[in-house]
Amino acid sequence: MNVDPVPSPQIALLRRCAVIEPDHDACTAIRDLVSDLGNWQDLISCAEKHGLSNLLHSHLQSLGIEIPDIARQQLLSLRVRHRRANQARIKAMQEIVDVLSRHQIESALLKGAALIHVLYPSPELRPMSDIDVLVHADQAQHAQQCLRDIGYFAEQQKTGYLSEHHHLPIASRSLDGISIHVEIHKDALSGDVTESIRLDSLSSPLVDFEIEGIQCWTLGHIDMLRHLCHHTLEPIEEIKLGAIADLYGYAARYRDELDIDSIDSQYPFVTNMFSLLHFVSPLPRNLRDWVAPPTAPPPRGVGYGFTPMSQIIANEKKLLSRVQKLMQAPDWWLHGYYNVPPNSSLLSTKLLHHPLRVARWLIRRIRAKSKSEP
Repeated sequence: MNVDPVPSPQIALLRRCAVIEPDHDACTAIRDLVSDLGNWQDLISCAEKHGLSNLLHSHLQSLGIEIPDIARQQLLSLRVRHRRANQARIKAMQEIVDVLSRHQIESALLKGAALIHVLYPSPELRPMSDIDVLVHADQAQHAQQCLRDIGYFAEQQKTGYLSEHHHLPIASRSLDGISIHVEIHKDALSGDVTESIRLDSLSSPLVDFEIEGIQCWTLGHIDMLRHLCHHTLEPIEEIKLGAIADLYGYAARYRDELDIDSIDSQYPFVTNMFSLLHFVSPLPRNLRDWVAPPTAPPPRGVGYGFTPMSQIIANEKKLLSRVQKLMQAPDWWLHGYYNVPPNSSLLSTKLLHHPLRVARWLIRRIRAKSKSEP
């Protein structure tokens, strides 16, 4: 990406709304940006795409900002829809954790399945899609069978590249008219990254919480931040702004409990990621005693990610075009993915580290496919 596109008024507003509790600066910016907003329909569409429609609605309401009637009705409808969907998913979580516990399968809920309970003031503020559950690798198939036993449909195995995937095939069922999709994870991180978050290699013990009397578990603070940072940078053309709300919200909510020295020394990737997120949405002031806003100019491609490899291969028919696309990752994403501080050069990353990583991804896929073929 050679030239940074100017964010649309809608994206500029949503970037400032990517916090759970906006501080004074964010509130002022939201008011100013709404005054310059032209198309509310585009705003709502973008907000839903980024998982921010309910947070947007909540912020506009709390600030007393007038919303056009049609837009207000659409936001209310989305809020009701997400509330109903999350209620069904919460019911499913209770059932899943209960059946896994009865079969003595240790589990941890990941991402939204945990965050709606340990972070957000109301579950509907954080839309969900899949329910992600981390278990020990040697118990993954047993856990998948437990899902089948309570009415979920799941394929027996994956083929091709997915045969070595970090989670099993999606298990699905309908509950209260809502489609429920569950992923049983052997690792919280994709095999495309060099790190791992498994139940037998955690940085800190699991954290417990309750869902209406059912005891559940999720990752400890450092592992949670590691997971959310890596998830934010997974291949996607534009990072989801809802992921920033998760990260900023979690770090602010548990700021006094975070072992900052351990994060900075053992997982500088996390600290660097927060620094880079400042270019997308300014760091809340209550986090700046940990991460100082970067003084370097913004890298090119702020907020844009790496196009998924499968999409590049499908869209680009010529080999040279595919190679060019694979090498043309935005600078902002490269700084984050390869843990390069904003004020440091990307030369070695572009010439060496990224090409080697792409080669590793390709080899991994070829190997997995060859193993799965009869």
